[in-house]
Amino acid sequence: MGHADRSEKPILSPGRSASILLDITLTLTTTFVGVGTFYVVAGLAQTGVIDETSLTTFLSTACPLVTMVQFAAPAPLVIEAIKKMSAQGLPTQAFQSQAGCNVLG
Repeated sequence: MGHADRSEKPILSPGRSASILLDITLTLTTTFVGVGTFYVVAGLAQTGVIDETSLTTFLSTACPLVTMVQFAAPAPLVIEAIKKMSAQGLPTQAFQSQAGCNVLG
């Protein structure tokens, strides 16, 4: 008796629906812009507009820096979680994806 009726469908409020739609839109937009940027830069390097040696040097420096920032970025959240003794607000998906990258890399 204490359980909710499973036949009831969850109701999304208009504000929550708009938030979900905004999240989907922003995710798709940033994905397409990011992938498009890779293709544009690669194309510019192939046509000689961008020097390939300079691009390779830049990327060989930038890529490890991005990885280091990803390790440090959630530090304030982790410190707060330790102080509160609660992992409720931690971005577990980010940690899981980082763990997967560590296994693959």
